[in-house]
Amino acid sequence: MSIKTADNATQVHLTITIPQARAMVEALDIYMRLGLGQVHMVAEMVADGSIPIKAGSLQIPEMDVIHNVTALCNEIRRELGFSAGESYGVGNRAVSDKAHRAYEMEKVVKKVLALHDNPGPTFRGVNYDGLSIRYTDDPAPECVITEGARL
Repeated sequence: MSIKTADNATQVHLTITIPQARAMVEALDIYMRLGLGQVHMVAEMVADGSIPIKAGSLQIPEMDVIHNVTALCNEIRRELGFSAGESYGVGNRAVSDKAHRAYEMEKVVKKVLALHDNPGPTFRGVNYDGLSIRYTDDPAPECVITEGARL
């Protein structure tokens, strides 16, 4: 089985709903943060119930479980060479292209969702910034929302 390598001229178009776009932004954010060395995000996801304790469990875990997972994440961080609270910044050269791509896609989708939710805010937070700084040589990702249209 051969896998064709992706080239920058080929584009993928994805049609998703607003809730799916929000889930995608969260997934991109987690992937990007793990790529920065922020493994404590796993413990945070356990604490908020995003990662269940066992299959089918929707309950928030006991504090002992959260503390144990946090301790394990701290061990992973130390094994990766990071001290407590330390991680790479998104622009660091040690950050992988995959994490940079996740960051760039996240910024583009976040802007479109922010404009969809509130097109005329009194204060424009960072979600309205979009992709102002590039970290890859890829073509810039694009995202648009079409109301009720089918492609």
